[in-house]
Amino acid sequence: MTSRELQVLKTIYQLGGQCSLQAISKNTGLGLNYSRELVKVLLKQRLLNQPVGRLVALTALGRSLIAARPE
Repeated sequence: MTSRELQVLKTIYQLGGQCSLQAISKNTGLGLNYSRELVKVLLKQRLLNQPVGRLVALTALGRSLIAARPE
């Protein structure tokens, strides 16, 4: 896992476990297209899912990975 992927996961966690791609981009300072690519990678790794429309959410695996890493 890259540091940017971890940054995206932490951001989603800090935003309540679910947010939009735009919120990820805004809160990480990464471009929208780059954020989208990172989300695609995390979806393939099953660390995120898309429960509703444009929102992405942490899966149980994603939450446990964040919880296991100290700040």
